[in-house]
Amino acid sequence: MLYSFFGFAIRYILYNTTNSATHEPEGVNLKIDKNAGVLPDGISISGVGTVHISAQDQDTPTRAQMWETIQQQQQEVETLKGILKKNHQDVGSLKMSQGENQLALAKTKKDLDEVNLKLDSGKNILPQGIKIGGAVEIEAGYSEDYSGVESNDLTLATVELSFETKLNNWVNTSFALLYEDDPGQINVDEAIVTIGNSERSQFYVTTGLTAAPFGSFETQLLSDPLTLSMGESGGNVLVLLGVENNGFSGSLYAFNGDTNETGQKDVIAHGGVSVGYSLETEDFNFSLGAGYINNIADTDGITDVLTDAGGLKDTIAGYTVNGMLAAKGFTLIGEYVTAGKAFQNSELAFNGKGAKPSAWLLEVGYTFEVAEREATIAANIQGTREALALGLPKSRIAVGSSIAMFENTTVGFEWAHDKDYSTSDTGADNTAGSAATNKDADSATMKLAVEF
Repeated sequence: MLYSFFGFAIRYILYNTTNSATHEPEGVNLKIDKNAGVLPDGISISGVGTVHISAQDQDTPTRAQMWETIQQQQQEVETLKGILKKNHQDVGSLKMSQGENQLALAKTKKDLDEVNLKLDSGKNILPQGIKIGGAVEIEAGYSEDYSGVESNDLTLATVELSFETKLNNWVNTSFALLYEDDPGQINVDEAIVTIGNSERSQFYVTTGLTAAPFGSFETQLLSDPLTLSMGESGGNVLVLLGVENNGFSGSLYAFNGDTNETGQKDVIAHGGVSVGYSLETEDFNFSLGAGYINNIADTDGITDVLTDAGGLKDTIAGYTVNGMLAAKGFTLIGEYVTAGKAFQNSELAFNGKGAKPSAWLLEVGYTFEVAEREATIAANIQGTREALALGLPKSRIAVGSSIAMFENTTVGFEWAHDKDYSTSDTGADNTAGSAATNKDADSATMKLAVEF
C-alpha cells in the first residue's frame, strides 16, 4: 500500500510541475524504499529513505521570457540587416568614386600628353638626329714669371659649339667651332664623318678634320698637361680605320701634315697606330693605351718652334704610353710622350746638339660629395727633358680642386709651380741659344665652366 501511495504522489508532482506555468512547488519529502527505481530528470533524492522532489524551473524559461528573448534577437537581426545594407551602400559609393577617379586620371594623362607633344614640337626646330652642345669657360688668373713679373687677368678662355648628327644607322657627323683666348680667334676645331655601326660591326672609318689619336692627355686639373703641350697633333684632315671589341681598341691613321723632309713633295706622308684596352666594372675603371706617330715634328708644340718645318733632314718618330685607374673615388693617371731619336741641332737643339724632347705626368685625384654636390681634389707632378726650346718648364707641381655648383656648372681652382731649366742649358741651336734661368714661376687660376 505504501508503494501505491508513493507512485500516486510521484505522478501528481510531475503533472503539476510540467503543466502549471504559475505553480512552482519547492519539493516534497517522502519516506520510500531506496530501491523504488530510476527517477525522471529534474528530480533529486536526498537523505536516507527520504526523497526530495524538486522541479528546477529556474533552468526552464517561461513562455513570456522566451517571447521576450525572440523579440530581442529579432531586433538584433534587424540591426545587423541595417548595418549590412549601409555597408553595401558604402561599397557602391566607393566603386563610383573609383570610377570617377579613373576617368579624371585618364583625362589628366591626356592633357599632359598634349602638353608634352607641344613642348617636343617646340624643341624639334632642328631635324631629327641632330644634337647641339658646347661649353663656355671664364678664367680669372694670377701669375709671376721666372723674372718675377706679376700679372693678372680675367678672360673668356674658351667658347665651344658642337653639332652632332646621326643621318642613319651607319653614318654620323660631328662639327665643332672653338674660340680660345690664345690665339683669340674662332677656328673649326673638328669636322668629321664616321661610318660604322657598333651593334653590327666592330670596324669603323672616320675621315675629316680632327686631331690624330696620339696620346690621351687626361687630367683632373684646369691647365693642359705638359704631355699635351708637346704631343698634341691637330688641325689635319686624316683617314682613320678603327676597331673596337670586348674592351680592346685600335686605329690606323694617315694624314698630310705641316712638316716635310727636304725636297719632299706635299703628300700624305704622316700617320701612326694607336692601341688600347679598357675595363669598367662596378668597383673600378681601368684603361691602358700606347701610340706611335711616324713624325712627332708634326705635333703642335714642336712644329711651331722648328727652324724650318719644310726642310727636315729626317722624320722623327714619336711614342706614347698612358694609363688610368679609378677605384673607390680615387683616380690615378700616368702618361709619357717622347721623340724616338734626336733632331738635328739646326732644327731643334738642346745644349748645342740635337734635342730629343720628352714629357711625363703622374697625377692622383679623389672625388667625393659635399652637400650632395660632386667635388674633386687632385695633384700632379710633371716634367720634361730637353724641351727648353719648346718653352716648357723642366718640372711642374700642380694642385687644385673643383665642385659642381649646379647641374653642368663647375667652379675650379688650381695652383701651379714651375721650375725652369738650369742656367747652363740652352735650347735654340748650336750657338748661344735661349738661356734658362733656373728660377721658379707660379700661377693661380680660377675657372667657371658651363657645359650644355
